[in-house]
Amino acid sequence: QFEQFIGANLLYEFLQVDDVTSQFNKAATVTYGFNLRDLDHQQAPTKGWIFNTQFQLSPFERISDGRFLQSQARVQAFYPLTSSTQWLGRLEVGSVNGSANSVPATYLFRAGGDQSVRGYAFQSLGVNEGGATVGGRVLLTGSSEVVQWLTPSWGAALFVDFGNAANSWKDYDPVLGYGVGARFRSPIGPVGVDIAYGEETKEYRLHFNLGVNF
Repeated sequence: QFEQFIGANLLYEFLQVDDVTSQFNKAATVTYGFNLRDLDHQQAPTKGWIFNTQFQLSPFERISDGRFLQSQARVQAFYPLTSSTQWLGRLEVGSVNGSANSVPATYLFRAGGDQSVRGYAFQSLGVNEGGATVGGRVLLTGSSEVVQWLTPSWGAALFVDFGNAANSWKDYDPVLGYGVGARFRSPIGPVGVDIAYGEETKEYRLHFNLGVNF
């Protein structure tokens, strides 16, 4: 029910945006995070919750471009509405505080994709820079989903996702994605196939999910 981890990283990064701008970033960080969960089943939960959080601190200014703290948290909830109907919710928030200098792109946030905002390509949501999408200092995404199990193994899902990444909360402008999907309870966990519509892009995308994201 409880796991924690610590780590250290030394990152050197070269970033080029559409042949227009380029920069070299470096950061030495220490990491701490923990996971909490209370589920009725580890592979295919129908009731319970999961909470993950992680902090990455860059305290060494001599070997980094600046001091900063990246904080990130994610909560998932599972609740049975009836014996055959299930609700799933997800909320994720993140922020980068500190250095006014360039924070490496690895520690900035982007959104979009199977476990973020469906209806949009993986990490396609963020800050527009020179026609390209780069990471932002704040992140907020969420999802609400209802699954109707038609048999013990097969179900149909209806969902709405929202979220985005930005350089500040005053610039934050969430986008919506919604759609339908199919669910299968496999021996290794739930398998999902979704068709989602991105309201911002006016496009449909196909998404796959395997297992529970711990």
